[in-house]
Amino acid sequence: MPLPAPQAWRQLNDRLAELHAIEGEYPYKVTVLDGMTGLIDVCMRDVLYTSRKGMALPTRSGGSMENATMEEWGLLISRIQDFLPRFTGLPNITVITCHLQVWEDQSEGKLMRAPSVPGKKLPGQISPWFDEVYNFETFKMADDARDKGEWSDTPEDNIGYQAITKALKDKEIGRSAMHCLNRIEPQRFEVWDKKWREKSEANVGGITDMSFLFLSGMGKGKTHSLKRFPRPMFGFDLDNRWKVQMAGEEGVTYEVFRDVVPKIRQAPLPGVVKKG
Repeated sequence: MPLPAPQAWRQLNDRLAELHAIEGEYPYKVTVLDGMTGLIDVCMRDVLYTSRKGMALPTRSGGSMENATMEEWGLLISRIQDFLPRFTGLPNITVITCHLQVWEDQSEGKLMRAPSVPGKKLPGQISPWFDEVYNFETFKMADDARDKGEWSDTPEDNIGYQAITKALKDKEIGRSAMHCLNRIEPQRFEVWDKKWREKSEANVGGITDMSFLFLSGMGKGKTHSLKRFPRPMFGFDLDNRWKVQMAGEEGVTYEVFRDVVPKIRQAPLPGVVKKG
């Protein structure tokens, strides 16, 4: 029996086309896609559904995605390669968040880092599409933070975020065309903003149409830092987190792009009584 057709991939492409078709003054200063994992997920759902004539609807926990053929993976990668330049080609600041994959290169004996996307070549192709590539990390607030009024009695609030903006030792994933700072702390955005403006004034058009790639593991400040970006802002929310993380933010509009995956109800094992 065919499953319901996935809609998210086509809906977000339609929305992107609508943004490109806007005439006159563009209504947003920043457009965000949060994040790459969700983009790949909804794209693969559509690839598999089309390829298998409605008999495959993968989930992030595995399922049909793990059993995709080489041809289906090729279709996915081709679609992502087509989508990213169209997104970063919007006439404003664009930001895409992406998880970071880390592995050890046995031949060189060092840790390697790259955007967490499928394929052998695609991870190395992602960064060149962006002007700024930042590697986000967390750190413990300095001991003098209490004196500066930045300390909190809640331990979680004393964790800071920083973005590495250039190659530093094994942090080779960072890259910045602005050369503002080696590291950026989003909580102290006024420093970043000052450097930003100085660079902007030195260049025709400034940074009004630059593209950013935010890389890190979960909970490292990628989405949090967006609260410091200019407004109005439009967000493609593919991880269904903006209703919490961006709630109440003035000048922020977003849409959620996710497919509803039917739950597979498994019969209880013999002798097991299901409660509820």
